[in-house]
Amino acid sequence: MVLCSGRTARCLGVTLLGLALICFCVNILLFFPNGDPRYAKNNISGTVWYLSGVLGSGLLVSMFNPLLARKLRDDHRTHTNSNSINRNLIGLIGSAYCFIVSSVALDLGPLCRVTPLGEWKHPFHKGNYLNDPNLWVKCLEPENAIPWHVKLFSILLVVSAVEFIICIALLINILIGVICKDGGRVGLDGGGVKGEWG
Repeated sequence: MVLCSGRTARCLGVTLLGLALICFCVNILLFFPNGDPRYAKNNISGTVWYLSGVLGSGLLVSMFNPLLARKLRDDHRTHTNSNSINRNLIGLIGSAYCFIVSSVALDLGPLCRVTPLGEWKHPFHKGNYLNDPNLWVKCLEPENAIPWHVKLFSILLVVSAVEFIICIALLINILIGVICKDGGRVGLDGGGVKGEWG
């Protein structure tokens, strides 16, 4: 028995908006290690500038919002679901992009000042600092740069993974809508089940 529901799409769409907003804000915070704006221009890791939280899990994912979920209902009724599927695929790409960049960022570590003379570089290799806090002394500046980097990119990693799963669920919901044919009415063994799309 299949019940097609536009409420499911709208609920997941609202959830995606909230998660996209979280990713957007987290990515912005990464420009200010330990909340200090002095490093925002010149001493920020390239993985922050990839804007995976702003563009990937933020903008691209939020394209599939409740308004578009409502448009999905109309697309379904007119049997033109390709636009809805394409928007959802864009969301999948955006969340995957953020997940990959966050993984690389955690592996690479933050950009740090490593000498008193002012040399800045990534002092860690293959995420070795994650399991060995004794290596953190290599990062002289910014203060608390490592926990700041790890916590925020970990948030992006987890949230983007959740977004990816939700986009998959939305894609499945779209395909169910196609099968249900206008309003979620499906006949099984001579019977019928009425569902509401919207």
